[in-house]
Amino acid sequence: MFHRGSEVRQANAELSQPLVILAHGLAGYKEEGMLQCVADCFGQHGFPVLCYDARHGLGESGGNLQKACFTEFIYDLNAVLTWAKTEQGIHKFILAGHSLGAGACLHYAGAHADEVLGLIMLSAVYNGQLLKESYLKNKPAFMAQWEKEKLIYRERPDCPSKNGYISINHLADACRYHEEENAKNVTAPVLIVCGDHDVSSTIEINKKLKDSFRENASLAILNNCGHTYSKPENLVDLKETVETWLNKSGIVAFE
Repeated sequence: MFHRGSEVRQANAELSQPLVILAHGLAGYKEEGMLQCVADCFGQHGFPVLCYDARHGLGESGGNLQKACFTEFIYDLNAVLTWAKTEQGIHKFILAGHSLGAGACLHYAGAHADEVLGLIMLSAVYNGQLLKESYLKNKPAFMAQWEKEKLIYRERPDCPSKNGYISINHLADACRYHEEENAKNVTAPVLIVCGDHDVSSTIEINKKLKDSFRENASLAILNNCGHTYSKPENLVDLKETVETWLNKSGIVAFE
């Protein structure tokens, strides 16, 4: 089940407005600081914002983290968008996501370019083979342990009670996807953000992603930042980056 938290920003919400939808990443949840940072930026500009928990994350949806994978993230985002269209009558969206959530957003935006007015990807995982190669290069011991044990334990530093095991099947599933092929179909303004210390979504991987788009994508690299934007200064930099992009993008709350 999806959970739409009471913290969702609904500033001056009307059906004619585009809806901002935020998708967390693997082993994530909707209250994460980086997502709420993006939500604040859009909320202050008068956009209605929806944060949701994927079924197989660490939020309130009650699924099994071991089942989490790219395919399931795509399914969940599609379900949220279908709800927004059929139940709320909303047909224009700004999609923002982190890691696998970013990859799911790109997957949808490439197939439904007419519905998407803007796309933000934080530390995007969009090509499983690139992710696997980065792990093998930068974290060989981690990969050896994961391949041997099939499960790897993950605990959120910001909330240790949120924990679970990630299956190696996630990586095999991700290798089926090459979402940079969808990038050329996206016509909306695009913001790509990554950290200079990220080994899951490296600077090189994000540069390849930017080059896959037309001239509509910009890339911001945050200093002293890893995959989950865990330091207070990372959130300050992220908010400034999103705010600057939003002001330049031409995207407004009302059509």
